Amino acid sequence: MTHLLHLYDAPPALAAHAAAFLRAGLDGGEAVLAFPTQAMAQRLSAALADARRHPRLLVMEAEAVLARMAGPGGIDPAHAMRFLQDLLDVAAPQGNGTVRVFSQLEAPLRGRGQARAAAALEQAWNRLAERNTFLLLCAYPQGAPQAAAASRAALDCMLLHQGVLATEAAASTAAAEA
Repeated sequence: MTHLLHLYDAPPALAAHAAAFLRAGLDGGEAVLAFPTQAMAQRLSAALADARRHPRLLVMEAEAVLARMAGPGGIDPAHAMRFLQDLLDVAAPQGNGTVRVFSQLEAPLRGRGQARAAAALEQAWNRLAERNTFLLLCAYPQGAPQAAAASRAALDCMLLHQGVLATEAAASTAAAEA
């Protein structure tokens, strides 16, 4: 598994990088999952217009996915693990066994000051990687709220990734992972 974090400045640049990452998966025979924010979903839809109906591509808005992972007190790590595992189980046989994932699931949590929930979600991805084959590109805005950026939980969340990419480096690295 490769678990990268893309710190981005401009949504259009992120959309281009994410679309290239996802398209590389489709071109390589992989199943592709995308969990963008609502605004990014619109940008990705335009960038991937010719692939929107591809049978190996599933796009679900981040807030809808987060709602499926929630328990009475917010994001429930057990619900998150089950839901994500179910998606990986359905997606993997649709392609060559590898699943490529673009995720903005953590960004709304961080934006609401829920860095601990975002870190728990990143930990869930890492546990899922112990028994699944997938490439994961997470995306956080560079201009995250100052309080969240300064918190220990936010730093811990970023350290759960194998690599952190700035906007300029993300395009070349995402393409190289293809």
